[in-house]
Amino acid sequence: MFYIGREYTLALRAGNETITIHLRMFFGLSKRYFQELFTRLIDSIWDETFVRLVNETIEQLLTGTEVKIGSCAVSKHGISCKKAFIPWAALAYEKKYNRLTINHQQDSDVWTNLYYVSDYNAQVLAAVLDWVFEQNGLIELQSEQ
Repeated sequence: MFYIGREYTLALRAGNETITIHLRMFFGLSKRYFQELFTRLIDSIWDETFVRLVNETIEQLLTGTEVKIGSCAVSKHGISCKKAFIPWAALAYEKKYNRLTINHQQDSDVWTNLYYVSDYNAQVLAAVLDWVFEQNGLIELQSEQ
């Protein structure tokens, strides 16, 4: 397949500062090189940063600190989204292709989507939710109270 152009964009944010890296190719030249370079960049940043962010978020929750991710605030007791609180026992979530969906199991009006591209650290929240529900993190959160 022949492409006129392609751009790979990598945006990194720390606090209120963002750095954006653009890799551009034209007419399909060096397509494989740019794909491999972008993959190496993403993998190295992911491996170094993602695990650290997940672990820091879990530590903050265990010490009672509320963590804000996107439009949600996560605490030891559950998640507040769109000004509605969802306790852990009533929370359901689904990891979709482009977003994390959070729902209240008993109230279908309480839900939110966090998009992986536009809501910073939505992937971190997905990993924290996996920890809470699949790796017995809820037991740790409740035992710290």
